[in-house]
Amino acid sequence: MERKKGYLRIILFSSLLLFIFLGFWGFYQRQPDPPPLQKIDELKPLLEPVVFPNGKTIYVETADTFAKRRLGLMFRKNLPPDRGMLFFYPEPGSHRIWMKNCFIALDLLWINAKKEVIEIKEYAPPCKKDPCPVYGTNTEALYVLEVPAGTVADQELSVGSKIHFKEMRGSP
Repeated sequence: MERKKGYLRIILFSSLLLFIFLGFWGFYQRQPDPPPLQKIDELKPLLEPVVFPNGKTIYVETADTFAKRRLGLMFRKNLPPDRGMLFFYPEPGSHRIWMKNCFIALDLLWINAKKEVIEIKEYAPPCKKDPCPVYGTNTEALYVLEVPAGTVADQELSVGSKIHFKEMRGSP
């Protein structure tokens, strides 16, 4: 008789666990998936506008922390022509950029505190293997703008061009 009670307890306990598991499983299965982003334009509120001298506006992600600056545009397979990344540094300096794990060619623009372009590297190629080249300036830059390769030529940008964007300082 005691043996039957032991089996009965095991069966009841197992049934209870199965019931709880199936209840959670059913609840999980009924949760709707979040809606997918339909268009990249839906991200525009999360991006900052950058205006070139000719009036053309692009939208950039901001790299205003060490972690964001370190990651940059790594691992991106493409970058639309009206997008980019603007690096904000806490202090002016000769900030260096490399193309490690970057799969797309970029134009790089170093910008001073007056928001004037002080150095340009056009068509910085992706780095296929180590060691990757490092690009930079010997002049004091506070910002670096990365845009798809060809943007400098298309927008007729040059050293001295004035770029407009919201004032911001990066964190260390």
